[in-house]
Amino acid sequence: MFENTTFESAARRVGGKVGEFGETVRDGMDNAGRAVRRFRRSRTDRMLGGVCGGAATRLGVDAALLRILLVAATLFGFGAGGLLYVACWLLVPEED
Repeated sequence: MFENTTFESAARRVGGKVGEFGETVRDGMDNAGRAVRRFRRSRTDRMLGGVCGGAATRLGVDAALLRILLVAATLFGFGAGGLLYVACWLLVPEED
């Protein structure tokens, strides 16, 4: 792939890096410069793995409400809520 040193230096100046296809990639930012909110497990608001606390922070709701919904989904959904929780616990990283 060809290099455009002017573009690369400009991308680094704004705090990003050049992606594989020549686009500017900034950690935690989208192409319009808005902050990207990512789903992370909570380190502080946790009962087991912090999944409900992290989801509550991401969605802007109370963690207790999500915990109640998760228990209901587990009881009435033949264990689907529990499987979803375990999958998120294993796959979703903790917040920094």
